[in-house]
Amino acid sequence: MKKRTIAILLVSLCFGLAALSYISQGALFEAETYVMRHWSLRLALFSLIAFLLTWLSPALKLMLLCAKRRRLSLPLALSTHMAGTFGAAVTPGNSGGGPATTLALQHLGMSLGQAIGIAMQIFILDLLYFVWSVPLSLGYVFWRDDMKLSGRLNSLSFIALLLAFALALILTRYPKWVVAFMLRLAKLPLLKRFSMNFEKMARDYYRSTQDYYAFNWYQFLALQGVTALSWLSNFALFWGLLKLYGFETSLWQVMSSLNLITLIAHFIPTPGGSGFIEFAISLATSGSLTHSDIAAPLLIWRLSTYYLIFLLGPLAAWFIYRQALTPTDAL
Repeated sequence: MKKRTIAILLVSLCFGLAALSYISQGALFEAETYVMRHWSLRLALFSLIAFLLTWLSPALKLMLLCAKRRRLSLPLALSTHMAGTFGAAVTPGNSGGGPATTLALQHLGMSLGQAIGIAMQIFILDLLYFVWSVPLSLGYVFWRDDMKLSGRLNSLSFIALLLAFALALILTRYPKWVVAFMLRLAKLPLLKRFSMNFEKMARDYYRSTQDYYAFNWYQFLALQGVTALSWLSNFALFWGLLKLYGFETSLWQVMSSLNLITLIAHFIPTPGGSGFIEFAISLATSGSLTHSDIAAPLLIWRLSTYYLIFLLGPLAAWFIYRQALTPTDAL
């Protein structure tokens, strides 16, 4: 692991721990903080299923997207997702997720243009999820007041929604703009000797986007369904942890608030929104939960949905690297 990656990991951990320490008011390092007050097998199973779906749903989405180019097994799709998530986690604003996914798919036999197309489609599906779900979340948090966001956070989520809508519109309706950008890059003096590679990459990318547009309505609904499932199961896990620690709150309220916070976090420059997410959740729950009470479920949730990738990401990248590509692998 490079020194830069380790440095970003430490920075991310410091942001997250600093926020949690401030929120918990010193209770973060006390054993009593982690005693579950409402243990039940039903809630434990619910939380376990939500945890598994958080990680498996994006892998299923990759398998669906790659089906026309290279059939991925579940372990390979899961490893590719983890490698991409690790790339996002070690870069400001999650900017490294797409390039990391692209590199992983390249190693598994796709051309650069095809891999860029798949990574772009993952990004578009996430954008489309937020475009239809955030207005519902905004309506719900305005209607309810047990986990209400501040006016500033609501305004930020609305601005983030407009940005997401604009990006989704450009990438879904005008893929030729991306192709034109690639071809323009090929004409730059510094990149002129790579012009043939850029032109091939642009053609491959455009063909990959056409595969996406060729999906029929039920295939698109399946893709959007697994996208929504991956995000909502992530939020449901936090609700399950809150319940295990004895906090009575609405599942829909938790998911709506986290939906807004997560969208805003994509525009925050810290890796994985570390620090911001913890503070935003503490503000959202301040009306119903004390800061010290929320420390344990918040820490466990962040460990299982974000910080875990610092352990699993390098292992996933190593697993992909170890795969020997045979002539029959590529379609």
